[in-house]
Amino acid sequence: MSYKSSMRNFGIIAHIDAGKTTTTERVLYFTGVITKIGEVHDGKATMDSMDQERERGITIASAATKCSWTYEGIRYDFNIIDTPGHVDFTIEVERSLRVLDGAICVFDGVEGVQTQTMTVWKQADKYNVPRIVFINKLDRIGANFYHSVDTIVDKLQAIPLVLQIPVGSESNLTGVIDLVKKEYIEFDKENKTYTIKAIPNDMIDKTNEYREKLLNTLFSYIENEEIIMRYMENPNDFTDKEIVSYIRELTIKCKLFPVFCGSAYKNVGVQPLLDGVVNYLPSPEDIGFVSGKNDKNEQVHMKLTDEENFSGLIFKIMKDKFAGKLSFLRIYSGTLKQGDMLYLPRINQTIRIGRFVQMHSNHRNEISEAKSGDIIALIGDFPFITGETICTKNSPILLESIKFPEPVISFSLIPKTREDRDKLINALQDRVKEDPSFSFSSEDNELKISGMGELHLDVITTIFKNDYKINFEIGEPEVAYKETFTGMKDIHYEHKKQSGGRGQYAIVDIKFENIDINSGFEFVDQIVGGAIPSSYIPNVKEGIANAAKKGPLVGAIVVGYKAVLYDGRYHDVDSSNLSFELAGYGAFKEMISQVKTTLLEPIMLVEIEPVSPENYGSVTGLLSMKRGRIKEIIDMKGGDQKIVGYVPLSETFNFIGDLRQRTQGQSSFSMSFDKYEIVPEYIIPEIRKKRGLTS
Repeated sequence: MSYKSSMRNFGIIAHIDAGKTTTTERVLYFTGVITKIGEVHDGKATMDSMDQERERGITIASAATKCSWTYEGIRYDFNIIDTPGHVDFTIEVERSLRVLDGAICVFDGVEGVQTQTMTVWKQADKYNVPRIVFINKLDRIGANFYHSVDTIVDKLQAIPLVLQIPVGSESNLTGVIDLVKKEYIEFDKENKTYTIKAIPNDMIDKTNEYREKLLNTLFSYIENEEIIMRYMENPNDFTDKEIVSYIRELTIKCKLFPVFCGSAYKNVGVQPLLDGVVNYLPSPEDIGFVSGKNDKNEQVHMKLTDEENFSGLIFKIMKDKFAGKLSFLRIYSGTLKQGDMLYLPRINQTIRIGRFVQMHSNHRNEISEAKSGDIIALIGDFPFITGETICTKNSPILLESIKFPEPVISFSLIPKTREDRDKLINALQDRVKEDPSFSFSSEDNELKISGMGELHLDVITTIFKNDYKINFEIGEPEVAYKETFTGMKDIHYEHKKQSGGRGQYAIVDIKFENIDINSGFEFVDQIVGGAIPSSYIPNVKEGIANAAKKGPLVGAIVVGYKAVLYDGRYHDVDSSNLSFELAGYGAFKEMISQVKTTLLEPIMLVEIEPVSPENYGSVTGLLSMKRGRIKEIIDMKGGDQKIVGYVPLSETFNFIGDLRQRTQGQSSFSMSFDKYEIVPEYIIPEIRKKRGLTS
């Protein structure tokens, strides 16, 4: 077996509190990386190394580590990234999934698929990441393995392939039955060991039932007619290894998602889960190649081998108290050694790579060589940005970058002194490099920060105060509105300027029309016959995008439109890149002055639970008062319900206080960003007034 085929690069993803970090902690323990288990609730989890993580008991930043697992006498190397579950830190999941080959998706055995589970699942779908599922916390009161499996179908529209079923439930959970090998794995929770036993008599019927379901589902997705005919003639005519190989193939193709179960906290099911990583998640060899564009903008493929030219992606940048700036790199092809010269296509610059390390949470192990498939951190003040390709100069490739979520909420920061302001700006600039879902602006002496939610910005401002020792006050939260327009407009715009010497000349004909408001901005080049030289066309697009950064209603970005550039004129002497950028800018400004515009607001998907029958009216009344609407009502054990609905972000700032008051503290809620919707017309004057604008 080759080194590449025995490597697994995977992440652990889930909804907040599903048990990701606890699962990772057990993985590190059973693979021998740590000798003592640290618990999240004690603030001692290995992968939660930030002070903020230990204090709040949540994962904030993704953390990488390396370990190994021996299966059937063969050692497998694991590169693991533990990701946050809270929606405010979704960027950490996004950039991790971009560079990983597979993932374990952890579910809460009581809740099944939750709001953020759906979000991370969609993120994994976007990058075509194969997944296995671990239904965790089956020791909890109210846990229901079979309900959790059903939610995969109902809420994720995915096909679960149940490979294990639990034995016992809640406090009586004792182990799992392996449906492939048809054996009972009983766990000693205290000694953290397990024993293979015969299947209990009272579980034989259920084992046979779910074994049959497993095989029927598996063979319904196999396309090889010879294998299908063999199955139809004799379903039992397959070895365990054959079944595992078929499952592996379909898992890597993201057609099926193997399901494991247990309780990480009670040390039930973790070792078989690690066997599942070996059996079903892909190695770099299984992935085969990475795609990108060469310097001629042609699609090319790089084999994931050490012998290929070097290619890699910078997926995370962070400051380390001791090592300085760390740039996390996934190597796709080639080999990296200290002193190697690499190329940055974005800025056409060559850099020398000095020291680099293998990370284990916040600990660093310096190494002198890294190969394809490795995940490492480069030490040094390189001019990298997140999503940056680095490669060999004589064979450049531009890999697919990372798509970043847009901020939905803002705060103003008021520094106490000029010195505090200078320190704050430096800290903000550092943070933007580390966190692309965070941004800031400085206008009219006001500093404004924007992020994914109140918790996101609260964590950042706490770091500024505690770590950077900066004194400042925080203003009231503001929603990150957007603007759009209705209708279609054809604009003929001429930009001509003559002031002695070379002038400026650009004429553009652009048709603006609406598209989905959550689609941003689309630019279409329909120029034919060289009416505008191709080198100027990107400048027209850039001019439009710059003009759209501030709409007429509240100065928010304008989205939800297509700009079709279909004609124009240029001058051999007076035309330039700047001329056509200004023409695009002017065309957009003229268009937006002639059409009706409106505001868009972020809408949050909210889950409220538990809702008792006596509190149902109060909760639905609160949703109505907050301009919310109900999506679905889910029955829970004991007669309680879970209410899932949509609420505008602007109405959620004191939502938890109002909810606790109406339910006597019995209910709680979680929320995640869903989409933007049009703001009711009657509310727009109020929003403009709050921002000091005339209505």
